[in-house]
Amino acid sequence: MTVRTGAVRSERIVVLAPFARDAAVLDRVLREWSFDVASCALLDEALRGENGLQVGAFLLTAEAMKPATLDALTDLLGREPLWSTPPVILLGESEERAVTWGRQLVAARDGLPVTVLIRPSSPIEIASAVQSALLARRRQYDLAELIERHRQAEKRAEFLFEELSHRLKNVFSMVSAIGVMTEAATDGSKAFREAFRARMQALTRAYDTLREDNWQAAPLHRVVSETVGGLLMPNEQAALSVEGPEVRLVSRQVSGLGLVLHELASNARKYGALSDPDGRVSVTWSQDADGLVRLLWAESGGPPVAAPDHQGFGTTVIRSSLPDAEVDLAYDPHGFRCHLTFTPTG
Repeated sequence: MTVRTGAVRSERIVVLAPFARDAAVLDRVLREWSFDVASCALLDEALRGENGLQVGAFLLTAEAMKPATLDALTDLLGREPLWSTPPVILLGESEERAVTWGRQLVAARDGLPVTVLIRPSSPIEIASAVQSALLARRRQYDLAELIERHRQAEKRAEFLFEELSHRLKNVFSMVSAIGVMTEAATDGSKAFREAFRARMQALTRAYDTLREDNWQAAPLHRVVSETVGGLLMPNEQAALSVEGPEVRLVSRQVSGLGLVLHELASNARKYGALSDPDGRVSVTWSQDADGLVRLLWAESGGPPVAAPDHQGFGTTVIRSSLPDAEVDLAYDPHGFRCHLTFTPTG
């Protein structure tokens, strides 16, 4: 099992025993308890893999407790990250020497778990000490994973903060542009206030759908249903049909499409299908193998349709709000049509 920090969980017991007989006895005892054992006479770099020490715990015999071994062991441990301190079990001839060695190790590596056993020790005492050492090592790995999860959470929080800041700047720019163009397109303060408020509400609904998905993306079906459906009274909901495959829109497309749909629905209510009790609006879309989305807004059952004499601000919003989209407006006498073609990518 790999820890997210890159370290590899290991429960290998490295037995440092210069005498072959001691090594063989300890190897046999530990294997009887199903431990993973590796015996060696000297510490070397073979214990260190690409991702650090691959050791569950060290077990040192009295004969291994020499200055050169202490230097080698503290060097290996000193290059480990702070969370990684493989426990050390000292199997000494005398308590005084083993305790002195243990203190030297702890002084060299703060927080190093050290267990001291005095020979002769029974197999069960040795096995119990090894089991306790491995438990301590597992807790180290668990702590490393917890630290990494917190680190990833902090990185994600920083990313989301930057994204939110960037999007708010875009929103402020969009609000400013909407305000200027709405004021220019209306002939009085009341008309301006009503039009501006309605467009802000459309933008708010679009961002509400984003908030439900951590500001990253939103389903196209939800964007259409909540934007257009939000403008309809309960008894008018049957006038709207929405159908299409699962498509997720990135954040900038959600806000842009929200404004486009708001303009289409507002126009339909003022002049088109939604101004007639028998009128209907159908919003359908498809997506091809290359990811291209083709969305159709189709009105029917309303008053006869005629092309406008000039392009108003609403038409400008429809044509320019959705990034990198192709827009085709068709003023069919039997019902207005709007074709949108775009790719839902960042």
